[in-house]
Amino acid sequence: MNASKIIPKAAHVAISDMLDNCARLQPGQNVLILCHLDGLHGGPNHIDEQTVAWIEAAVGERDARVRTLWLDEPPSPPDTWRLPQEFKEALKGTNVLINNSFDVTYEELIELRSALADLDIVMVRNCATTAALLTSAYAQIPYDVSSQIRHQTGILFQEGLTWRLTHPNGTHLEGKIGLPMAAGGSMHYSQWRHETHYRPFPESVIPPITSIGTEGIFVFDQTLTWWSRYVGIPPYFSQPVRLTVEKGHITRFEGGSEAEALQRFLDAAAKRFGEAAYEVSFLHSGVHPHSDVEPHLCPNPAFRRLLEHQHSSNIHLHLGNVDNRPGWPYMLHVTAEIRGATWQVGDAVVHDRGHLTALDHPEVRAVADRYPDRPGPLSEPWR
Repeated sequence: MNASKIIPKAAHVAISDMLDNCARLQPGQNVLILCHLDGLHGGPNHIDEQTVAWIEAAVGERDARVRTLWLDEPPSPPDTWRLPQEFKEALKGTNVLINNSFDVTYEELIELRSALADLDIVMVRNCATTAALLTSAYAQIPYDVSSQIRHQTGILFQEGLTWRLTHPNGTHLEGKIGLPMAAGGSMHYSQWRHETHYRPFPESVIPPITSIGTEGIFVFDQTLTWWSRYVGIPPYFSQPVRLTVEKGHITRFEGGSEAEALQRFLDAAAKRFGEAAYEVSFLHSGVHPHSDVEPHLCPNPAFRRLLEHQHSSNIHLHLGNVDNRPGWPYMLHVTAEIRGATWQVGDAVVHDRGHLTALDHPEVRAVADRYPDRPGPLSEPWR
């Protein structure tokens, strides 16, 4: 018996969930799986060949056509970051893209967003890229459950409501909710992923909440890993950074080397893009109650930080509001992240000392009850 051809039951469950409920794959469709070779050898595009083979087999089981593209190129710095030509050619005729890449990102790379829309391609951003992750609670939580968590959280955000964020570390921010950034404000914060071209698997975060007139103090000690490489800071800080925010703009940076590097980076961005580089216009949180994976399940620290970013206790701000300017086809996506905060919106409590209250919603529990043998919404605040 060839063990490499046996798909473990747990992996089959997760991959079926991804194809059937996230991608909503149909017979006859063309599927492109995107991977990076460096991810096999310790690079941030964390993946294993076995997972790719299992996904290929599962696509074939659904009478769909599949091909896999392995990219072999290092990440590029901003201003030279583009979609590889061979990838753009491979997208033609594709109905569903299963993107296992850390470096080809929907949020930051406007060119990818445009290609998906122009070619009407559904992109599954798969973060369960190894056998260990596929068979862990991270990928075993039903997609229906995590989608319902996201939906019920989003309902709490309504244009015009005031919000307040506090944390024992000294954070105290306030602002007012504006229109969603998605689709020019026409899509609500509670939108379902199946209405969009972009569908993370497992489900990851609520839509960015537009904030108007943000004021206060924000203290944080970590950031998302993609842009940190270009800012020149690690994803986990040696010393907390303290930001003073007035009228929606950062007016003061305090802390150690990370605070100094952030200020240098945003100062340089301001010379090119103006005061928008200092804006604090968006904030949102993760929705996944089981993304605090152990290092033995995800030994790559950059990729593991991406998963932690999705955790239901993790809240983050976007630093800078520079998106798709002339000569800059990117979204500036530097994040300021904390866990364990209390976030109130109007009369509702969204996070209670790190606990996402939507995890307790009756609709979420009802969906979870349909999957008694799978991980559910039960979660303690981040340990």
